Amino acid sequence: MKKLLLLFALGFCSLVAWADGETFTVEAPAGQFLNYQITGSNSVSIVSVSQASGDLEIPSTVTHNGVTYTVKRIVYNAFYLCDNITSITIPNTVTKLDEGAFERCPDLASIIIGNSVDSIKRYTFYGCTALTSIVIGSSVSYIDETAFGSCDTLANISVAS
Repeated sequence: MKKLLLLFALGFCSLVAWADGETFTVEAPAGQFLNYQITGSNSVSIVSVSQASGDLEIPSTVTHNGVTYTVKRIVYNAFYLCDNITSITIPNTVTKLDEGAFERCPDLASIIIGNSVDSIKRYTFYGCTALTSIVIGSSVSYIDETAFGSCDTLANISVAS
């Protein structure tokens, strides 16, 4: 069965569900709740967020039903329209940021991207109007021209070593 993307607006954040792969919710270290989809025997993708505010450090692993999974991907529109998130740290385990993953997060001011992401795709951070600072992982070799569209306050861009 092909994956079917269903997108629903819930408050200020999106909820994404896939036709295959169990989904579950785990509390992040700072009290946010992230929704995951199992994508392999030991890997998950972040599909949406709920009750999110402040500084978000995405964990590199999560445990569900006694199994520890590595966080590998942040899917299309997972954080779309999430307000009240002020900073995001993406761990080195994440290898893919899908298009629009953090699109239109109006309070997002700073981002740190781990050293495993290879590209920043279309609209990944589009419309993050408070964004002032980003640290890009050393493995990023491509940034789409629309990745930071309408991020007019972005003043500090650095590449991690």
